[in-house]
Amino acid sequence: MWTDSYIDIPFRFNGRTREGCDCWGLVKLIYTEKLGIELPDYTGTYWNGSITSLKEVARLMKKEKEKWQAVSEPEAYDVVLLRVGGIIGHIGVILDKSKMIHITEGINSCVENYKSRLWKDRIAGFYRRN
Repeated sequence: MWTDSYIDIPFRFNGRTREGCDCWGLVKLIYTEKLGIELPDYTGTYWNGSITSLKEVARLMKKEKEKWQAVSEPEAYDVVLLRVGGIIGHIGVILDKSKMIHITEGINSCVENYKSRLWKDRIAGFYRRN
């Protein structure tokens, strides 16, 4: 599967390469390499796991999602926005009708079921790049 080369990338705040990524960095890396779409860098936004940092991520996600179309039936390469601590501050890339690839602090990039108990109630929406 195409995701094999993106699994186990280590988490790194503001990371934008295979040596380390945060969640936006992983989306940016996949979109650049697999789709040839350059997304904004936003380096410096997620400097640590604090609420202040997460609120800044949420602010930029709200701004960025204006460039994306909301969809109810996600397809491969759409993104899913997720709530973390009540703040929409996490993003993953959709693989199919139930799986996403994402990365979080303390966990290398991985494939997970976004319909699982852990994630299903945190979904804030699915989006497709216009």
